[in-house]
Amino acid sequence: MGIFGKKRVELEPVSMQRVREILAHDGHEINEGGDGRLLIVINGLPLVLEEENLSINLTSMKKAEVSFDEALDWVNAFNSEEKWPLISIGSVSGEPAFLAKYVLLKDIGWNDAQLASDVRNGVAVIVKTFS
Repeated sequence: MGIFGKKRVELEPVSMQRVREILAHDGHEINEGGDGRLLIVINGLPLVLEEENLSINLTSMKKAEVSFDEALDWVNAFNSEEKWPLISIGSVSGEPAFLAKYVLLKDIGWNDAQLASDVRNGVAVIVKTFS
């Protein structure tokens, strides 16, 4: 028993399998990348799910369609005002592009409801940012 006589909820680390199950449960089509990454397309926006040593990252990239300086100004303003997703600037075919990244830390214990909430939040903030 846990605090106040309530049943303890089991906490498990974040894993690609758990995140994949949440996305599949939500009806998202998931495609395998040959390198262990997963591709999900939501509202026409491609999102990549990939595992690193300490985290599982949900990322997406969108062409900036503005000059590099304007893109950099937007990134700096966005990151100073918003917590998520982390936005950086890169390039696609020599043109500026925005990269959005939402991080799920693997060593934190989550119950299923907590993890589902965080995964859905990550998807939502990336889609909202690039809409």
